[in-house]
Amino acid sequence: MIIWIRFIEKMQQKFEKLLVFLGAVFTIFLMFLITLDVILRKFGSPIQGAYELVQLLTVGIVFLGVAYVQRIKGHVFIEVATDKFPKKVQQGLDFFGYIVGFAVCLIITWQSGITAWESFLTREATSGMTKIPIWPVKIVILMGMGLLTLRLILDIVYYLFPKVPINQPNTQMNGGVLQVDKPNMQIKDGEEIWH
Repeated sequence: MIIWIRFIEKMQQKFEKLLVFLGAVFTIFLMFLITLDVILRKFGSPIQGAYELVQLLTVGIVFLGVAYVQRIKGHVFIEVATDKFPKKVQQGLDFFGYIVGFAVCLIITWQSGITAWESFLTREATSGMTKIPIWPVKIVILMGMGLLTLRLILDIVYYLFPKVPINQPNTQMNGGVLQVDKPNMQIKDGEEIWH
């Protein structure tokens, strides 16, 4: 079983890195698009469909990185009351959060799959002068939520079986700032991330 969990974790990390890379590419493209649109707008000829494209790319950027952020435990959480509890209670609340998060993400993934499929079949696009396909963004939402759901399953497995060796970064909050311990990360100092 441990071999399968390690295999799934390794594949999950590869997909997460790929999607984060795509999110970075989308972000760079978005910056150039907005800059070019602003410059061309000054000359009276803005890029048609830029507004819609920015909206769609923003959705893609968010959902491409959501599973990776869960892996490093970088999502926003409020610990005003919970940090006063004993460690075991805090861990129990974390586990409860994983279970609820998994259930909610599973439903969202399932419904995103249905919506993406229907959008793909109808070749859904934006309305207006410039038709921009919406269905690829819905597929990106499905991929992001699917990976987040799988990440939450892995979090649950790691909670239930703490002896399972994993290659995840240790994270902690320090004064409201997320700190990632680099020694446990798979990426070593000086190693290329995207290879």
